[in-house]
Amino acid sequence: MCLGTPARVVAVDPGDNVATVDDRGRLRRASTLRIERVAVGDWVLLAAGNVIRRLDPADAADLAARLVAAEAAATAPPTPAPRHQGDLS
Repeated sequence: MCLGTPARVVAVDPGDNVATVDDRGRLRRASTLRIERVAVGDWVLLAAGNVIRRLDPADAADLAARLVAAEAAATAPPTPAPRHQGDLS
């Protein structure tokens, strides 16, 4: 499964159809073949090394917050089931 993440464009090389993006503090090179005219400062959806589409800054922030929450939930220790009266244990 491929999960898209929001990233901010920090540099563009239009001759090679490649952008450098900031993906949660990591700089990555990503193909821009699927989208026209990417500019420095744009928020984009990044998936498998490809810029899929532009994102509105508010949507990018919302998606980033949801991904952080999902990651925290996935790595949290399991919550024990509540004990009910009448349990024999």
